[in-house]
Amino acid sequence: MAKLSFPRGESFANEMAAKHVETQAKLDTEAEVVAAVIRNIAGPHGTLASRVSVESGDVDRFPGITDPDIGAIEFGTLDPDAKQVKGLHVLQRAANAFGSSGTG
Repeated sequence: MAKLSFPRGESFANEMAAKHVETQAKLDTEAEVVAAVIRNIAGPHGTLASRVSVESGDVDRFPGITDPDIGAIEFGTLDPDAKQVKGLHVLQRAANAFGSSGTG
């Protein structure tokens, strides 16, 4: 088996591949697909679907819900009477829709 050698180092090659225009386009597409699944799951829960967005990092995309109470929305909380309100697990359910190996 041939071994690849990168004159500037493997990390440089990884960075170049991650920032390649086709890689970035694929990340955009995949993130929007995940966001659409989140919106679909969140749809029955009032305005929650309208708070779904995709944030961009250096090379990654982060689909999620932009809400300061996302922890309470996802995992549950206590209501004013100290009764447990179940979480919706919207993000977990969307992630599970793609399995543990990702969308690709």
